[in-house]
Amino acid sequence: MTIFRLKLSTQHLALSTILFLSACQPATPTPAPLPTSAWGPVITLAQTEQSDAPALNVDEKGITAAWVSSAEEGVFQALRTVSSEGMSDPVQMPLPVRPYAQQFAPAGNDRLHLFWLDSNVNGETRLFTSLLNSSLERDRDWTLLTEESTRRYTLLPTDDGGVWAISSGSLSSEPAIFAHFVDGDGRWRLSDNYQLSDNADWPAVLQRPDGLINLYWLRNTDGAVMEASFIDGQIVNPQPLVDGVLLNPGDRLDSFTAARDTTQFYLFWNVSRADGRHETWLTSAAPDATRWPPPTRLKINIPDNLGDNAPANTIFDSGFNAGKVFTASDGRDNVSWVKPAAGVFPVMPVAAQVDNQVAVIFLQAGHIVGYRPLNIETTLVGLPNLQVDRDLYLYLSWAQPELAGYANLQLATLKSAAWSWAQK
Repeated sequence: MTIFRLKLSTQHLALSTILFLSACQPATPTPAPLPTSAWGPVITLAQTEQSDAPALNVDEKGITAAWVSSAEEGVFQALRTVSSEGMSDPVQMPLPVRPYAQQFAPAGNDRLHLFWLDSNVNGETRLFTSLLNSSLERDRDWTLLTEESTRRYTLLPTDDGGVWAISSGSLSSEPAIFAHFVDGDGRWRLSDNYQLSDNADWPAVLQRPDGLINLYWLRNTDGAVMEASFIDGQIVNPQPLVDGVLLNPGDRLDSFTAARDTTQFYLFWNVSRADGRHETWLTSAAPDATRWPPPTRLKINIPDNLGDNAPANTIFDSGFNAGKVFTASDGRDNVSWVKPAAGVFPVMPVAAQVDNQVAVIFLQAGHIVGYRPLNIETTLVGLPNLQVDRDLYLYLSWAQPELAGYANLQLATLKSAAWSWAQK
């Protein structure tokens, strides 16, 4: 029997407050009564020792999920698909060392790029990628992308199936950001200089209405947000944008992300305080703003009546297939573990924890306008995941800790109500 700490994959740090006793857990769910969310059946993708939600890719064929699991022979990456036809058996990737922070990007021709952080032969963290076909087999074996020690990364897919992977790393005391390109066939583009900026960490990207790309990062010395145009692997006109969130000794930044709706850009900080509290901070501004307002705590006011008989004036039309969404506003109740969905919509959905509820919050023009709790009570210890398909269905996934020593990787979507296999 082993003792382990549940880890935050985005930072590869152990949560000292949560200890689980466990032997190796199976990658395939064991039969057990499953909860039902406000959207219908909750699908358990896996049981594993992971605190973040699995990586997700959603397309017209269904959902592809990736996570990290273990068995007697060691640690491995696992993948499976979910669709109206059912849920596939997990596919195991070859044994890595200690993979985490998985992300998908489309490669075209029914293929996917899978990225992750892992140790190289010298025990140093690097960014890796592999090209997968529709059967989740490797069309191209894993490629080591980064030459420098790597902390974290963000992805910028291109229209031709390629991906810019923008990472931060190098010396722990002097981090820098780097850009690496992988084409639609999984081939790494060689360059004489991958570094974009020094004194830089936590990269994030957004596409502007004119099609150009904004790159954001946090200045390592003071946490201020920097902004620059990103053009074919280079940055242009880097400028300070806004002061960051104050972190006191013992506090931890869990994530820094960028998102947008049709009129507003957003930056989110997820913070864990030394006393165990979790907070989300945000700032927002018009796409052409040269200075942004200081970040503030994200809090929400929720209507008292969230039932089926809620008055019509408390219902919000989100534009998504998300069931009944309730009108909400900026307010007093704490919001944490925010993960925005990719894409550009009039209303921006984000996955979040509100009190003890897993929920989707909707923002517009910089403010909270809607709230859809899933009626699932849990305490998140890592980031959820939220995806949107072309029919505007939402797919929310999260890691739900269990006392047995593992987490259930859960998936909820209103679309599952039409899947006969999910009703069993």
